[in-house]
Amino acid sequence: MDKRFFISFSILEKISDKILIIFLIFLCLILRFIMLEHTYAINNDGIGYIYMAQKLWEGDFKNMFSCGGYKLGVIYSFTIAFLNTFIKNWELSGNIASIFFSSFASIPLFKILRQFFSKTYAFFLCFIGINLPYVIKQSVDVIRDTAYWFFLLFGIFFFLKTIQNSNKTYKFFLPAGLISFLLAGINRVEGFWVAFMSLIFFILNQKNKKISLYYFLISIFVIILSIFIIWLFFPSIYEYLSIKFHINYGNNYKYYEKMLTKLYISTYRDYWNYIKLLLPYIPFFIAILYYIKTSNVLSPFLIYGIYVSFKNNFRLFFVKYFLFLFFSYFLLLLFWCYSYTYLSKRYFFPLYLISLPLIGIGIKNFIEKFHYSLIKFIILFLTIFILIVSILDAIFSPRRKDEVVYKKIAFEINKIEEKHKDPLIIAGSNKKINFYINLNRKPSICALNLIHPVQFFKKCNADYLIFSKKEKNKYKKWLETSKIKKIKEVDGWEIFKCEK
Repeated sequence: MDKRFFISFSILEKISDKILIIFLIFLCLILRFIMLEHTYAINNDGIGYIYMAQKLWEGDFKNMFSCGGYKLGVIYSFTIAFLNTFIKNWELSGNIASIFFSSFASIPLFKILRQFFSKTYAFFLCFIGINLPYVIKQSVDVIRDTAYWFFLLFGIFFFLKTIQNSNKTYKFFLPAGLISFLLAGINRVEGFWVAFMSLIFFILNQKNKKISLYYFLISIFVIILSIFIIWLFFPSIYEYLSIKFHINYGNNYKYYEKMLTKLYISTYRDYWNYIKLLLPYIPFFIAILYYIKTSNVLSPFLIYGIYVSFKNNFRLFFVKYFLFLFFSYFLLLLFWCYSYTYLSKRYFFPLYLISLPLIGIGIKNFIEKFHYSLIKFIILFLTIFILIVSILDAIFSPRRKDEVVYKKIAFEINKIEEKHKDPLIIAGSNKKINFYINLNRKPSICALNLIHPVQFFKKCNADYLIFSKKEKNKYKKWLETSKIKKIKEVDGWEIFKCEK
């Protein structure tokens, strides 16, 4: 390490790991609560996870998976239900559950990085890793990915301790790692893949075949027991997994091929056919692009870190594990890129977490080996500057401010229906309005279940019809002929009731 470059941070080496972790958690919480202060409405997926939490709260386990496609995230929803015991606010409980999992994920991440780096390196890498602008936003939303990151990182940490081959801890850490991965898999199915690949790596790198077989059998027992418990208590997870893995491989490829064929037929331009020749490679470049977008400005250091690792012939055994995990996880995401038309950066963030030790190796070797100090300083300064500015811009920028009107509408209707405590049936197209109206009504209902306005015009089968002025033109004829009455208007949204 260039001591002159990090001279001002040498004090970190004198601080204990526990204090540094507490400070990391404190910084994470501060950034996330600032972001929460500037977040004005719930994200779309949060509706499903809060419904699951409400059903857990009510003890209605039969219907907890009945709201759309929300089958995973039981542990995450249970955390929301637990927090609501004290907070008495479902939406805020969901926000804090995400903040908790995301912030406390810095514990295993810091411990992982300490296997490779000094306290100074580990501290700053962990801070960057868990506080990218996109991650902070996700960490405030009500979304199960945060719980997945938390358990995934603990699983990786336990596996690192396992491959250290310590006699005292060896027997404990392998099952703990597998259980952590399985808990991660209950939140996102990719956790099962990481568990499988880690187990393969562990077995392949055992010199003693008897020990390898012994721990392989223990692992199989833990997996079978975990699967049985999941099947016993959460059978809907298997229904979800059967759908998830019933994939038409190459579906994404076929989709783009069909689109390009249509363009060729409609324009008769030969270059559309030439583009079709590149189709087999497009999902691969999409996967790389998503990783670059997720890792912000740090992806060049990953390339350098991988280069250094291969050049040093895997001097550290841990590096081999992370390279194995990185490429196997990338293959899974590449498979999805070929099979699904919809992708998100949050699918690639775990790959970024896995790659952080390799990024750290790249940064460390860049600082130590690069001879032109001025260029080195400029590159590192720009990287840090861009990251800090993007973090500050993210946490202070308002999110979904235009959706405050949904809460206003819910407030007006609940003021009218103050004495009526049962759920209200809402007609319209906005699930968030339905969510806020019925959030504290019992029994809880799935806000995705809305009555179509046309059905309301025909049957008056809802308590209220709500739509914006833009939608009003769409149903102008129905409004003229139906026996409905406008009772309120809130910021351009109109509320109707049947005249029975």
